[in-house]
Amino acid sequence: MRLLICDFRPHVVIVDGIVEFVASFNDESMAKQLIHELLCISEESRLAMVCVLHTNKADEDHNMRGHLGTMLAQKAGTVLECSKQSGIITVSCSDARHQEMPDWSIMFDDGGHILDADERRRQAIEQRRAELQQKRQEAANEKQKERLDYALKAIRDNGGSISRKQLTEILINKFDLKRDTVSRFITAQITEKTLYEGGNNIMSSPEQTLAL
Repeated sequence: MRLLICDFRPHVVIVDGIVEFVASFNDESMAKQLIHELLCISEESRLAMVCVLHTNKADEDHNMRGHLGTMLAQKAGTVLECSKQSGIITVSCSDARHQEMPDWSIMFDDGGHILDADERRRQAIEQRRAELQQKRQEAANEKQKERLDYALKAIRDNGGSISRKQLTEILINKFDLKRDTVSRFITAQITEKTLYEGGNNIMSSPEQTLAL
């Protein structure tokens, strides 16, 4: 690499990947020596050096691997992380000594050519957000149905009518809810006419309120 730099005098050198220069990316002394030498080459030849190193395998750990990754991150002017999802490669700036770069995305077409994928990524994010919102709504609806079914059962078991206070206590104990949460739930069901209120009693049908 030194010989090639001396011969061609490039402005940018991409080292893909830097781990090939060491016997182990967890050897601390070797990592320090390598990063020091690369910094010296960059300074002496007045060039930008882009070093490629994989992140850790764990999904929640986005740091570069081993002592080599630690040293590289400490000395780098800018750290960019590439992630791939559904064929879209997104580049984000995880660390920078000065101003951070904005994210950008690319993808490959069927012919292997690079395409701008910023708009495709934006659409994918919106779709995932909509799907997540739908799942949350479905879970909330299922929770509400479970509470309503149990409330209707409590009303039936009590002969078709139950005091609001008694129904509130039953739902609090059954679902371990706060009193104001249960109160809002009962009020919402009365508004939606899935439960009916007559006096201080809660019923499951409007006919029962007329009979009171």
